[in-house]
Amino acid sequence: WHPICHAEEAVGIIYIEVMELDSNKQILVNAFCRIFENYLKVLNNSERDKLTGLLNRQTFELKLNTLLKKQARNQYKENTASNQRCKRLDASSWLAIIDVDHFKKVNDEFGHICGDEVLLKLAEKMQTFFRRSDLLFRFGGEEFVMVLGPTTFELAEEKIENFRKEIEGSE
Repeated sequence: WHPICHAEEAVGIIYIEVMELDSNKQILVNAFCRIFENYLKVLNNSERDKLTGLLNRQTFELKLNTLLKKQARNQYKENTASNQRCKRLDASSWLAIIDVDHFKKVNDEFGHICGDEVLLKLAEKMQTFFRRSDLLFRFGGEEFVMVLGPTTFELAEEKIENFRKEIEGSE
């Protein structure tokens, strides 16, 4: 068992079953694991916004296209006894856009460092408020996009409104 780590967190395991693993082979396996971890880091860095750590605009198009294709395929599949997850007819993915009001004024009056701090705090709140499976993007400047995983319109609307109220009430 060899852990694969990303950002100091185990994200996977490589399992190798061999009769014997001498020290030279162990060195090769460890080197392969480190190379794979570096590959994951490069992929992650290319998908993420440098300031907030959220997914970036380029990744938005890829993820949205993949999601739309998957959703279209799933619409035409019938629920069968072998299908463990029953799909709710009223559950869909939802896209929401956030634009920070008066952000230019913050940058002009307090400077870009303060503006960056506002963006960082908003991104942190988004990551703790929404599900890990929801896709959170920094789309550009002070614009953010969220793709909420399958749920009803009412639940998505309630979640987004609760987030808006939380941000409105924070400093």
